[in-house]
Amino acid sequence: METNGWLLAGYTYVPGRHANLTPGSPHIPAVIDLVSRLADDLTPSPVPDMASLVKKYARFAGWKRLADQHADLLDPWEKDHLDQLVQADRDITDVLEGRSVVHGDVHELNLLVADGIASLVDWAWARTGPAWVDSALLTIRLIAAGHPPADAEQLTAPTWGMRQPTTSTTAVATFAAATYGMWRKLAVEHPSPHRNGPVHAARRWTQHRMS
Repeated sequence: METNGWLLAGYTYVPGRHANLTPGSPHIPAVIDLVSRLADDLTPSPVPDMASLVKKYARFAGWKRLADQHADLLDPWEKDHLDQLVQADRDITDVLEGRSVVHGDVHELNLLVADGIASLVDWAWARTGPAWVDSALLTIRLIAAGHPPADAEQLTAPTWGMRQPTTSTTAVATFAAATYGMWRKLAVEHPSPHRNGPVHAARRWTQHRMS
């Protein structure tokens, strides 16, 4: 919190090791359970005046910028589906309207597991959005860890957010494509080895969803 010119930050020690999301890992059930419980517990948002995830995705929309400034770097599949990908960036602002607190940065380094219990740390990207967003982000990380897209979807399908009546397959597909575009743009303009895995996984999930 910030008050009277002072910034107060609170910390809690969380034991555990970074989650292993590879196929067959014993950490996966605990991670799935955590993401599911958090979506339930944080709907509706208990935090007043939290920024919306819509603003983040609108600011970092990638496909139009890639088309306009980096068209020569697009691969054949991206060029063939560019209209659909750009449309995903347009549609994402409607898709991400929601009343849940979402972590927004679910990956192995932010997931700690100890004694069969998982914890999610580093909430710097927390925003309000649909309850399924963190499950969708986890799906991408499961694909990056070696799961085929269909298998990763099966793992996250039982989570509370994914099971809500308002969660549509179209919305999740739009999110997959928009996330792929956001990460793809970052990888082009700010290349770093740690981006390669997630970008490739987001691509595979987007292709699976568009097929």
